[in-house]
Amino acid sequence: DLVQALRAGDVEAAAQFVAPDERELWTSQTRARPALAAALADALETADMSFLGVETGLRDDPRSRTAAFVVTSGGRSFEIMWIKIDDVWFLYRC
Repeated sequence: DLVQALRAGDVEAAAQFVAPDERELWTSQTRARPALAAALADALETADMSFLGVETGLRDDPRSRTAAFVVTSGGRSFEIMWIKIDDVWFLYRC
């Protein structure tokens, strides 16, 4: 999963959990700052995140395809955005 890939320093494997249009930028930024990958793994692993759900059967709407969280771990805060593409959640921005 994403946390395991980040902990292993496997940027390519972690990138598979990133939205396709953000993948190249995310990969280059993560390679440039590897310590942030470990910090993000810590934040995601210890985070208590919950979603405000959307009713099933609703018409597709961009507002129902994104979720944002602020996660704090080890004194660092991350704003983490997820985007839903074809029923799969991807890391969008962090």
